[in-house]
Amino acid sequence: ASSYGAPVVGWMHDLQRLKADDLHHWYQTRYAPANATLIIVGDVTLEKVKTLAERYFGGLPAKAFVTTRKSLELAEPGERKIILHQAIPAPRLIMSFNVPSLTTAENRRTAHALRLLDTMLAGSNSARLTKQLQFTDRLFSSTSSNYNPLYRGDSLFTLNAQLNAPSTVSLDEAQAQIWALLDELKATPPDSVELERARTRLIARQIYDRDSITNQGYQLGALESIGQSWRQVDEDANELKQVTPADIQNVAQTYLTRQRLSIAHVLVEKTHE
Repeated sequence: ASSYGAPVVGWMHDLQRLKADDLHHWYQTRYAPANATLIIVGDVTLEKVKTLAERYFGGLPAKAFVTTRKSLELAEPGERKIILHQAIPAPRLIMSFNVPSLTTAENRRTAHALRLLDTMLAGSNSARLTKQLQFTDRLFSSTSSNYNPLYRGDSLFTLNAQLNAPSTVSLDEAQAQIWALLDELKATPPDSVELERARTRLIARQIYDRDSITNQGYQLGALESIGQSWRQVDEDANELKQVTPADIQNVAQTYLTRQRLSIAHVLVEKTHE
């Protein structure tokens, strides 16, 4: 199973049982040249970069490194639900579906279809959830969706919405409204105009990100760090253009299901009502 569900620093009961030898072994086996990716962006030449790399990193000894296996979640573990109480102004609904990443998908087209679906659902004011449930029905004060394909293991497709305050609608009723929109997409694929609008927005965002050399470095390094080629950056727009309305419908039918769903109902603490 994926380790993404654990805190970055680990669980306290595990940390309390660690010894110095455990930390030393982790460092010696993981902090190795074979487990590192060096990204250099900017106005440089290969000759200059090679000289600098040899100067600063050439002295590091090579170490044997065993590549970790892909982290795969249970494909359909069944619907799971958690109820939380936090200091928030209005109840919030979080729906996360287990989906493949660029690394674990059977083909890259699946991941690209999920990226476009993410944009179509809540990636702009004209997106389905945002336009209908936030601006038309006034059910939510905010809506968002998120899908990150750049993982070594499986990823999550997450829908996040906060109820308008005050509201007489329950989170269960609000969730039913979201399911109704998802079921529409599963029954009828989006038209070419809606898909093209999402595709244009996503490609434009990728192009604008290249204005920053920091973002360029992140994109190149993220791909290499998950076992993908940095050359996919140059192939991204063309691959997005290959996704069809039927592809969008298919990933919605396959992955946005109750069997893959984890739900969080975040309620307002009584002291903040």
